[in-house]
Amino acid sequence: MIRIIVFGFALVLLPGSAGSADSLPVWIWPSEDRHQPSEARVAFSFSSESPLESAQLRVTADFAALVVQFNGVPIAELEPYDPPLTIDLLRHLSADSNQLELISHGAPGPSAIAAEITLQRTDGEVVRYASEESWGDSMKSFGAVDSRRWAPHSLPEISPIAEYNQWREATADAKEQFSPLPPGFQIERLRTAEEGEDSWVSLAIDPEGRLIVAREKRGLLRMTLPNEGSSAKMEVEVIDDTLEECRGLAFQGNTLFANANRSLALYRLRDTTEDDQYDEITLLRSTEGKTGHGRNDLAIGPEGRVHAIHGDVVEVPADSQKLTVPESGAPKELGHWVSTSPDGAGWRLHNRGLRNPYGIDFNNDGEPFTYDADNEGDVGLPFYRPTRINHLVSGANYGWHQDRGNSRNLTVWAPDSVPTTFDVGRGSPTGVKFGYGSNFPPPYQEALFALDWAYGRIIAVHLVPRGASYYGSGELFLEGRPLNVTDLDFTENGDMLFITGGRKTQSALYRIRYTGQPVESPATGPQALAREAFSKEARQRRVEIERYHGNPDPPDFEAAWKALGDADPWIRNAARVAVETQAGERWRKRALSSGSDLHGLMALLALARAGTVESDLSAISSRIAALDFDPSWGRDERLTVLRTLEICLGRETHALPDSLPDRILPWLGSNSDPVRRETLRFLVLAGHPEAISSGLRLAAEAGDQLERLHYLEMLGDAAIGWSPELREAYVRDLVHAKNLSFGDRFLPGFFQAVEANTLSHIPDREERESLAARFQEELEPLPQISPREPVKQWTLADFTEAELTGPLANRDRDRGRRMYDAALCSRCHVAGNHGRPVGPDLTTISRRFSRSDLLEAIIEPSKVVAEVHRNLLIERNDGSVIQGRVVQDDFRKSLLYIAQDPFAPTDLTEVPKTDIATSQESPISPMPPALLDTLTREEILDLLAWLEAGGQDDEK
Repeated sequence: MIRIIVFGFALVLLPGSAGSADSLPVWIWPSEDRHQPSEARVAFSFSSESPLESAQLRVTADFAALVVQFNGVPIAELEPYDPPLTIDLLRHLSADSNQLELISHGAPGPSAIAAEITLQRTDGEVVRYASEESWGDSMKSFGAVDSRRWAPHSLPEISPIAEYNQWREATADAKEQFSPLPPGFQIERLRTAEEGEDSWVSLAIDPEGRLIVAREKRGLLRMTLPNEGSSAKMEVEVIDDTLEECRGLAFQGNTLFANANRSLALYRLRDTTEDDQYDEITLLRSTEGKTGHGRNDLAIGPEGRVHAIHGDVVEVPADSQKLTVPESGAPKELGHWVSTSPDGAGWRLHNRGLRNPYGIDFNNDGEPFTYDADNEGDVGLPFYRPTRINHLVSGANYGWHQDRGNSRNLTVWAPDSVPTTFDVGRGSPTGVKFGYGSNFPPPYQEALFALDWAYGRIIAVHLVPRGASYYGSGELFLEGRPLNVTDLDFTENGDMLFITGGRKTQSALYRIRYTGQPVESPATGPQALAREAFSKEARQRRVEIERYHGNPDPPDFEAAWKALGDADPWIRNAARVAVETQAGERWRKRALSSGSDLHGLMALLALARAGTVESDLSAISSRIAALDFDPSWGRDERLTVLRTLEICLGRETHALPDSLPDRILPWLGSNSDPVRRETLRFLVLAGHPEAISSGLRLAAEAGDQLERLHYLEMLGDAAIGWSPELREAYVRDLVHAKNLSFGDRFLPGFFQAVEANTLSHIPDREERESLAARFQEELEPLPQISPREPVKQWTLADFTEAELTGPLANRDRDRGRRMYDAALCSRCHVAGNHGRPVGPDLTTISRRFSRSDLLEAIIEPSKVVAEVHRNLLIERNDGSVIQGRVVQDDFRKSLLYIAQDPFAPTDLTEVPKTDIATSQESPISPMPPALLDTLTREEILDLLAWLEAGGQDDEK
């Protein structure tokens, strides 16, 4: 029996009603009137008596903040516009009854929450508990969650086996291979580029249905498709031989616009003599800059303007109307979205901070989207951001190299940026196009199709209206090899056409058509209908506020000022940019007298960004110190405070109010990774005495490399607070990280910069030289272990309840450390100052796992193997097999580096990807079994006591 308590009501729920395997959770809220902020509390109890392979909670909220508590302990928080969150519950489970509590506070909009618990037993049986109306007498149902709204916010990480260089295989005699398309779709190659037709980089369809294809070097081709069923050959003619590398083509009626990258200009082509030739080619505007991340795609906006998307080497015309406000130290726009009237007049810069966005298209709401590039050299570094779909909005800063004088990205969670719409992962973005013109079934007819040139993929991105922006999910629509996709469009009869090419490779034209059975659109539930209606109003509000952008002297800007604290991050961003556009004299006093809610904090952030150094920054930090730090502050409020203080400390050297760092210190215990990261950044800048010890602890507890390297980088900025012991621990951690981190070509430079920064804070020359030598050390030698005779094949059942749960008083922790070596733990794990960090750091393991769970993980390491620690099993073309951990994926050289021996993590085997026949994740843990079998019971208990003490020996 499962007991559920909701708002004081009890309901008995039979296990059989946990939900079918293919059902989706239902949106619930305790009131029909949910557009005004209200509260919802759910307490759900369930049993976990059977042995479990995995236990996951997935939870989401519409227009509501959410705190997740499990067995009385807060484990996660969501802001009102966060994507769904998946939490591993296995380490939080108790043996008998478990209780999930969802404490939700509604924001403006149709508030609702949805959740699902999935338990997989060791016998393979899966039990699901999905939210539904029957969860409580006072709960109301608002329909099942749309699968697009429930789906992950990012694609799965691309396999290390995937071939980044598949485009090199695109030759005249290449035989492409395709992954299966979704059911009902077919693909065919219509034409291969012939001699003299060059490589193809962009595509548009003219009003007559003919294809305009841009050649990579120079000129435009026009292709006329033969009628359906005709045996006629496709007609191809050259219609221009002057424009160089037209990466962007767009029609407005019979007028063709071309963004000619290597001609460094935007052109307009017209047929003025009605002879079906473009006799008038007009230069509309030259654009300064280089050509690599250059002048990319074009689209005609709903208002009739010509919109262009540019990479980070293109300069913005000086006379453009700028709708953005740059922060101090980052004056360059870098990648951006601009528009102009059809005659080339009235240029507008709409936003900034993109890297190399290639495509641009508008959805049916008139909102533009692009697919922006990553910086692949940053892979493995704490500020890496993957290739991603971005909703383009006025005034936004998308963060590429906008911090520290254009040397670091703004974080994706920065309150003076905008959220990511959908993460694609590693790749190389090219064209994008909405499927509205297709005859595809739902949901593909409304999908945004995004092309990944490097890995030969077409991604279908599904967008659900959510407030003033959209929630994005996605799937792999097509993958091929070679398939160096560059652009796509849809024909009048609804087929998708796409081309391949680029970098002088062989080009081809392909068609994808749907020939399956008609598919009805799924019924739209009450929550989806309410969300769409509210989102339409929210977008209109955002657009109205954006009218202030670029206008420094409107009659009033109250609408923008009031929206600074909006729960919707896209409206907040629009409002902040509008306020920063105004002269500070109009709003400075209001900001400095602001309250402690999100509105007041955003006003202070705007002033920190736009105010004058002489008069504002000290006043801002003093005002923050005077605020009541509301215990209910969520991630958004805390990140806004931290970003504001970072700007203040970065622009002016002044003493912070004494109490401020101490009041912020507890935020290091937040459940939010971004809050922990930014809190340590601030404490280091503020010179707090606990910053170093806290940073080392956070590095030990970090869940992944990106988080761990962030803390080590921040500690490199610390000038004070070091003791010999802390310095020794930091050197050890940095040496370990440098030798064992996975990453790309900028990883060595990252560590060099961290080391140089660390050394710059050491005034004593001898100490500095000694430390510099330490940084160049390899991993310390492994301790020599004398062979031991087997004692017993231990199982968890061999230990008593008292030994598994009771105090380990008066244990010999010194012997526990020796057993840590004897059981070979120190060869792969750090505890305290002892061992190597090949696997997870065990210093704080007792905070995260019970003694029973820890002992079981040592005795049965393959029972549950986290994905990040799974080995890869590779069969090579010659039939040989290799198994190990992927340490580096050099995707540009198509090489994998595998560590086969966990005890020798720097001994790597180089595997060319061309040698790989098959690969799969190994279910076997890299951690050997039977590690405790040479230890006695007393020695095992001493080892556990030493681990629970954080790797500390007995006090002398």
